[in-house]
Amino acid sequence: MDAALNDPDRAEFLAERDPTCKKSSKELIEEILMMLKLPVNSLQSGAVSKRITYAESKSAIKADDEDEDSGAIVGIPLWLELHFRNDFRKSQIKGSQKTHFNELFRFFVKDDLGDSYIKIEVYTSTLFGKRLLGTTHLSLSNVPPHQIIPLTLSIDENEHGLIVAQVKLTPKTFTMPLDELKRKNNVRAKLKSSFPFLTLRDRHQTESAVDEQKLKELKQVLRVEANVYLDYPCCYDGLDHLGRVILRNLNQLGEQIAEDIFSCIRAHGNLQLSLKRPMDLLTLERENTGMLRSIEAVLCVGRNELLKSVQEYVHSIQSAPNRILLVCGSEGTGKTNLMAFVYNMYVKGIRIARNAHTGMLETISLASHNPSRRGHSWNEPEVIYLPLRLSLGGTDMRWFLFSLMTMLSEIYHGSVYPTFDSTNLPKNNALKLFPVPGEYNNLKLDFFNLCSVMDRLSPMRFVLIVIDDIEKMDPLKFDWLPMSIPSSMRLILACKSDTVVQSISSENPALDVVTCKVPPMSVYARKELLRHSLVPYKKSLSMEQVSVLIQKQDASSPDYLFLSSTSIGNFDRIGFHITKMIAEFEPTLTGLSHQILENMEVVCGRELLKHTLCLIATSKYGLTESELLVLLADVGMFDALKYRLTDEYSSQDKSALLNPQTPLEKRLERQKEPNARLPYGLWAPVRHLLKPHVYTSESSIEQLFAFRLQRFVRTLELRYNLDNPETVQGRVFFHGRLASYFRARADPELQFSWRGDDFRPVQCLVHHLVRANDWITTSKILTDLGFLELSVSLGNCYGLCSDLSHALLESEKNDEIFSRHRISELTDVNTFLNANADLLHTHPKLLLQMMANESNTSAVSRMALNRALNGWEGRNWLRWINRPTLASNNIRTLHGHKGWIRSLALTKDRKYIVSAADDRTAKFWIGESGAFAHELRGHRASITSVDISSSSRFIITASMDSSVKLWDIELQVELANLYVGSAAMSCAFSSDGKYILAGTQNSTLHLFTTSSYEEIHVLHGHRLGVRSCVFTNDSAKILSGGLDTVVMLWEIGKFVGKGKHVHAASSVLKGHTQGVRAVACNPRNPDQFVSGGDDCSILVWSLSKKDILRQFSGHTGSVYALAYTPSGQYIISGSYDSTVQVWSQNVQMSLHTFSGHSGPVFTILASADEYTCISAGADSTIRTWDLRGLLRVDVHEKQSTILVATDRTASAQSNLKSQYGCLNAISFSSDGVWLLSGSSDNTFAIRKTESGKLKCEPIRGHVAAVNCCQFHPEGQLVLTGSEDTFLKLWDASTNILISTFQGHTKSVTGTSFFNTGLKFASCSLDSSIRVWDVAYGRELFTVDSNLGHKNAMGQSECVRCCAVSPNDHTFVTGGDDNVIRIWDDRIRSSVRKFIGHRLPITACSFSSDGGTLISASLDNTAILWDLRASVVYTCKDHSAAVSSVAFSSSGRHFVTASWDKFVIAYSSSTFKEVARWPCRSACHSVAATSQYSGVVGCGDSTGSTYVLRTVLAPCAQWRFF
Repeated sequence: MDAALNDPDRAEFLAERDPTCKKSSKELIEEILMMLKLPVNSLQSGAVSKRITYAESKSAIKADDEDEDSGAIVGIPLWLELHFRNDFRKSQIKGSQKTHFNELFRFFVKDDLGDSYIKIEVYTSTLFGKRLLGTTHLSLSNVPPHQIIPLTLSIDENEHGLIVAQVKLTPKTFTMPLDELKRKNNVRAKLKSSFPFLTLRDRHQTESAVDEQKLKELKQVLRVEANVYLDYPCCYDGLDHLGRVILRNLNQLGEQIAEDIFSCIRAHGNLQLSLKRPMDLLTLERENTGMLRSIEAVLCVGRNELLKSVQEYVHSIQSAPNRILLVCGSEGTGKTNLMAFVYNMYVKGIRIARNAHTGMLETISLASHNPSRRGHSWNEPEVIYLPLRLSLGGTDMRWFLFSLMTMLSEIYHGSVYPTFDSTNLPKNNALKLFPVPGEYNNLKLDFFNLCSVMDRLSPMRFVLIVIDDIEKMDPLKFDWLPMSIPSSMRLILACKSDTVVQSISSENPALDVVTCKVPPMSVYARKELLRHSLVPYKKSLSMEQVSVLIQKQDASSPDYLFLSSTSIGNFDRIGFHITKMIAEFEPTLTGLSHQILENMEVVCGRELLKHTLCLIATSKYGLTESELLVLLADVGMFDALKYRLTDEYSSQDKSALLNPQTPLEKRLERQKEPNARLPYGLWAPVRHLLKPHVYTSESSIEQLFAFRLQRFVRTLELRYNLDNPETVQGRVFFHGRLASYFRARADPELQFSWRGDDFRPVQCLVHHLVRANDWITTSKILTDLGFLELSVSLGNCYGLCSDLSHALLESEKNDEIFSRHRISELTDVNTFLNANADLLHTHPKLLLQMMANESNTSAVSRMALNRALNGWEGRNWLRWINRPTLASNNIRTLHGHKGWIRSLALTKDRKYIVSAADDRTAKFWIGESGAFAHELRGHRASITSVDISSSSRFIITASMDSSVKLWDIELQVELANLYVGSAAMSCAFSSDGKYILAGTQNSTLHLFTTSSYEEIHVLHGHRLGVRSCVFTNDSAKILSGGLDTVVMLWEIGKFVGKGKHVHAASSVLKGHTQGVRAVACNPRNPDQFVSGGDDCSILVWSLSKKDILRQFSGHTGSVYALAYTPSGQYIISGSYDSTVQVWSQNVQMSLHTFSGHSGPVFTILASADEYTCISAGADSTIRTWDLRGLLRVDVHEKQSTILVATDRTASAQSNLKSQYGCLNAISFSSDGVWLLSGSSDNTFAIRKTESGKLKCEPIRGHVAAVNCCQFHPEGQLVLTGSEDTFLKLWDASTNILISTFQGHTKSVTGTSFFNTGLKFASCSLDSSIRVWDVAYGRELFTVDSNLGHKNAMGQSECVRCCAVSPNDHTFVTGGDDNVIRIWDDRIRSSVRKFIGHRLPITACSFSSDGGTLISASLDNTAILWDLRASVVYTCKDHSAAVSSVAFSSSGRHFVTASWDKFVIAYSSSTFKEVARWPCRSACHSVAATSQYSGVVGCGDSTGSTYVLRTVLAPCAQWRFF
């Protein structure tokens, strides 16, 4: 016996040879007890208890020797399994030496038991699995029917090592007080009993038959819904020595109840919190992504081979450039799990390596893993994970790119540019990526720019970008991908099929897409996935069970195994037998989903589960728990009314409540509980069973529920007939319920007051209204100013644009949905929001002001003015006085050439626009302001073409003097003169900068090298003159078009060995019927180019197929110019018919026609941001056209026809212009009646303040830009200062020049009259400060240069501004030394200086009393100075240099203008912002007057003059401006 007890192998050997091996377990145990001299009385049976005693060899049982205090199993692991009819229960695993082990089970007995019994089995865990120790039966013959049988289990081990298991049966009636039942079922005040509340004992002795019946019904309800309490750990543990009841695990029960209570509080509190503070959608997006990663990564097992391939792509140093990894896998193959694991693999320092001993791949942890070094190498890269399918912001391209750029901006925050020799990038300047723009084109441009410099930033960051479900992107486009992938970035895309490869190749053929397919799961991977999935449920399967499960038809799908494991984990707890459950599992994923739904309906109820699942399935981004509790409240009420209290309602009330077509508001009103919520007791089982199938984010402001598996969603849609139009409770019904709910949250009064302050209803309301086919409400809401303000203020501006586009698309499909009036209003609102989305996204408070300043014919203007003029607006705003009644898309016009303009070019950094004309000059214009910079002269005849190298260092010009000249842009010198033998009609640089190409009138093309300027080839092939020639994107081919009607393709690589003269083109493309005038290549698709000619047609060609892809017709004259937008989706053409047209390749139609040129358009240029295009032609003007609102690539292409602008522009910032250069100065007359402006186009203009109209045409009195101008204090004279070094005094009434003041040697930068008007001060870039006599027109004195502005080296600095104090003795100047100096004209010396700015001073101004001074600087600040107490206040609201400042004539307010395009008005007393105005471009000048209740005048770099009148609210803060 000792040997058997100490050696299990020896015990087994003896047992095989022992004649007692055939004895039963009972006989053996009795013999063992007799040997140990113990009484054989342990097997006792009775009516109420059954005691089972067994002995087992400890050495054969798997035991744990950990301490009892640690909470682990102590002794031998044991558990009991009970079988009663079809019911099965299993106790918890406990150690035999764990004291006070008790567990309570309840069995409900419906009828007479007869000879029924409960089968009880005792098991332990051995080295080879579980082992049965013994079996017995507990008779239930003495138990009455209709009772709940509580069974108390106990297991112990005595001092002799005997395992004793005991089962106690205590029959008793089990019920619950009515008040508890009332709270559980949420019947609330509706539940009224017709008998008084008695004690529990009295309730069993009632004599009323009615009460007995109701009591019986309530007991039955309890028995049916008792599963709610199955998870509670508390159980009955007998009586103590005083006869009091003992409850075991009561503390655990209290903790669980407290958790339930606090979850309810959180659910309710979250809703209240969201009403007070809008949710940050991007923060929620990150939390949701983090939650998704943590869930999905756990299910990625057995995929080491695939993970190794991903790892090799990331770490491949010598991989081919421009490589993207595309992971393809059909639905259900586990690609989402794979992508989530890839993220965790690099964040947590996990790698896939091959075991040296076994040769198998396994996961290892890096010993050198250091999260603080993340991003410094490919061992610790920065990882960005974007799952598009469950994005809270939607799947549209704009939101995706916004999220990506925001994360990249945080990664590269603080990085700086290195020093470049061949580019114009700033040297050692911090990379500015904040704020991240909101508009798609800006986002795309910023992403391109970042990718172009990513490898050269300091410090370099290594970034891995993982994008899952890329096919969900709406629309599916890849124009955001850069032409070249940086070596410090890896991009992994996951999709369902490899058809995405074709889309990427068509959009960007330069990229190398490597496909990695996700194979079906192996047998090992299936087993591992099952094991991992059952860990949260503390379950494990036997080998037989696993074998049966993995042989199912769809077992190769992780989704099938996941659903199987959740079913086992959930339903095993409530009595389902695992083996039987696995055998009954449907073999297909769809069938299993149906089976799971059936089981969930049994537990939760069909109606409650149906409404819960359908509401989540039809929601936009998922629903929060608090939202579900409110939406499901009426479902719980209907159950109570239908089954319990139907007699308390009339038939009309019941039918209204139970009718699914009754609106939610009426149902809540009928119930008289509009704030009703589903009882948590009913919600608990639903939430418990639903949790594995949805994503839930515990850390966010609100907990969102969204389905994980799309096939599960499709199954429930099929089961509940959501898409069946004949179903009453279909998809439209649930969209209507959600729309009603969100409408009540956003507009609690349902009176269009919109007093809600919650982002969720604003984000989802219109989405559900449209899909509920409630078109009347949709149109009313989308054209309601209150809703627009609420949406914009909560950051839903772009979502609102999408909703409007969808509504308009539906209106096109069915003309009967909206009236023409409604369609017109929706179109106006849509156009306005698309044009101003970027501005409103960052400054939502400007919505009403921008709407009110739209054209008078616009519906948005009528909506805003209706509120403002009726006194319903409580805020001050600015009214644009000189707003044009019909706006023009021509936002800027440049004048300067004296002949036809033949060609345009733009530097890569957009610093210069270069124009070439018949006046033999190539002029440079500053791209931002449009101001003339300089010009190149050297040709002896008209310049026909111009092009700039990719480095923006060199420029070539072609001329009819038979030469092509190469120039250095910075030095402005000619580097080479290339002779081509005939008039050069076209020229081009190759993209790699190695070649120069020229096409001539004698039908030849000439190819030169940039290294030696040698002519290497002459191409012969055209029969008539060449009019256009370009290189392809890879610089390997040449395209040329001539008057011989053909386009020729030349391959440079085939010129080798053919000598200098090449007489045959590689291909000749025929399609035009007349001469070809223009050829352009698609920047995003190297296989595509476009041509146009004298036949008025535009042809799009394929280089590989040598064939025409599509044809556009619309011009009535020859097509002279063509250009692609940077996205390659749109074509811009210029024609002899004087028009510019924009074409869409996708819808094959003209989107817009610009009319403004008075002659043929010869050249077209598209800007890099796709917001503008530039044209020039025979009228000698260069015009910039606004494309904003016309090209919307971030919405569905099918909506393109909706977004085509009408004759009026989409932007409210189009303005009345008379000057075409940057407005450098602006000022009011002393009485505020007139407004004076000076421009860089050498003119000054006078306007009437009241109407903003010009007094006369602008006066051109200088030969250079007018930098400063001012009215004489008496208002009859005008003083101007210019870059031509002169100051001129003019008669304001006759515009006659009175006198000219000469003395400065460089540009005059500032002037200011003294209060008497007898003299004025001026300053200049020559560092001098001079005072002049007005009457005699002479200089009075010049300030000593030794006393002026100087730098630290003692050298004189430029003086930028000056202003005279009202006391008539002092004036102030500011210069490049960052210092403000106050001068006294009587002593001609500086009396004080102010130091506070960090960069040069740009402007200064005195208040009306002379006691306060304000200054502006390039350091983005404006400072208020008290002449007695130094700094008063510093304005830091601008994000760019402050260019101009001014006080109002009353001194109560001051205004600032900045290059960030904003003019801001402040209160001089409180220093608070009282108004803000956005200009179209950088604002350079500002002035203010108190006349006409306050008027602000400002000018920007495009030459636009804004005359703005203050509109005061009833409680105005600045009534006397």
